[in-house]
Amino acid sequence: MLPDLRCVGILLLTLMAWLTDLPVGAATLTPERLAEADKLIRTKLATEGAPPGLAIAILAGAHPVATMSYGTANLEQSTPVDVESIFPVASITKVFTALAILQLEQAGRLSTEDALSRFLPNFPNAAQITLSDLLVHTSGIAEFTDIPTFADHQERDWKPDELIAMVAAAPPLHAPRQVCLYSDSGYILLGRIVELASGQPFMEYVKERVAQPLAMPSVAAGTHRDLVPHRVDGYVQDGSGWINAPYVSLQAPWAAGGLTARVDDLVRLAPALKADGPLLQPASYAKMVAPVVLAGGKACRLDLPGANATYGYGLEIVHFDDLPDHRAIGKSGVFPGYGGYFAAFEGSDLAVAALANADGSLPFTVEAVHDIAKLFLSGPTP
Repeated sequence: MLPDLRCVGILLLTLMAWLTDLPVGAATLTPERLAEADKLIRTKLATEGAPPGLAIAILAGAHPVATMSYGTANLEQSTPVDVESIFPVASITKVFTALAILQLEQAGRLSTEDALSRFLPNFPNAAQITLSDLLVHTSGIAEFTDIPTFADHQERDWKPDELIAMVAAAPPLHAPRQVCLYSDSGYILLGRIVELASGQPFMEYVKERVAQPLAMPSVAAGTHRDLVPHRVDGYVQDGSGWINAPYVSLQAPWAAGGLTARVDDLVRLAPALKADGPLLQPASYAKMVAPVVLAGGKACRLDLPGANATYGYGLEIVHFDDLPDHRAIGKSGVFPGYGGYFAAFEGSDLAVAALANADGSLPFTVEAVHDIAKLFLSGPTP
């Protein structure tokens, strides 16, 4: 079954984008270029396996310039995706966690070179693991999502301390700084460290110190229990078409993946991911995007189709082969029934976010963000 291709609208949030050319790197944002982006996304949505619903936000400079909403948020009620639609952002939450840690470092509450033992002295091997190791996935600790106790009961709202105890009891995967291996567990530990260093609950800190300064009112802790206006439902394909995604706790991922947001708020992360941004000092930002170096001087490099990447603090830093002058500083997120990707492109004021409501839709959202960035930064294909 193909998704509803209805475009609910291209909502221009800055009227001047219609009236004048706004420089974005080597390109300009014009009504014509936005129409090309809309056509590009419509074409992608017409392919088999495209998600039922999709929301995209494009930012140039300090404010979102356009949001584009397509398809269906709830297939049973035929509710369209629109600018108010709320999606889980999954592991994009890690960007918020990393920003919180760096803010606390700037305030003198911690150092990213601190040993984990400063905050969690009873955690195994804590004296050899640094906060930086947790941030860039080189700690070697067990991954809670692979532990059967958790994996067999993902519907449960596990508490952070329960997950920490679960990880502490499991054998480590490797010694610190030997391998870069993606770790949700590290960000559960970092969430607890934010609380210990700040004296605030993690979600409260993120809301007050990260989301509010960036004017992101929709950012909130994920929940199935509370009523959430404009919530988007997630879907999985089986042989007959779309079915509801399995029930999985939105609360358990916490500092590793527990936030929800509108796409136009998510793209407002971009100003924070700059050396002169509103949250981080230049030295903190440099640390956030510094190359990951393992023991023995080996680089952490992830080879991807048409790109290569490494980790930053809460980030995936991607070099797309066809955008050599614009590293993508961003993060992907996956949750059962959902996928999303956000990136700010170095050397420009362009940032793009895409959120979709289908299992396995991460590649679709990455391609959408990449293709829109290429359109704006390189121009249309002749």
